[in-house]
Amino acid sequence: MGEHTIAIVEAGVHFECNSEESVIDAQRRAGLWAISSQCRSGGCGLCKVRIISGAYEVLPMSRAYISAHEIGAGMALACRIKPRSALLISVATGAQRFVWPA
Repeated sequence: MGEHTIAIVEAGVHFECNSEESVIDAQRRAGLWAISSQCRSGGCGLCKVRIISGAYEVLPMSRAYISAHEIGAGMALACRIKPRSALLISVATGAQRFVWPA
């Protein structure tokens, strides 16, 4: 189980994510809230991101929130991707929240 660095452009933060957890789960484990989420299972679309660089595994995602065209353009739901290398991510939704722990 490898550890990979995930960097979020807009927030200027990075955190570690192992290859067996989703980017959202790793972000929460790190105490960060740079990518909004609600359901954490691909059904709400709040955690839409654009992967700028890096390799990742895509788990099933609701087509109600992300189209095949968007997936082909590097978009994904952060709750439904697992890294296979370091990732550089841009938050794609308007629901961004940059709330950091005290």
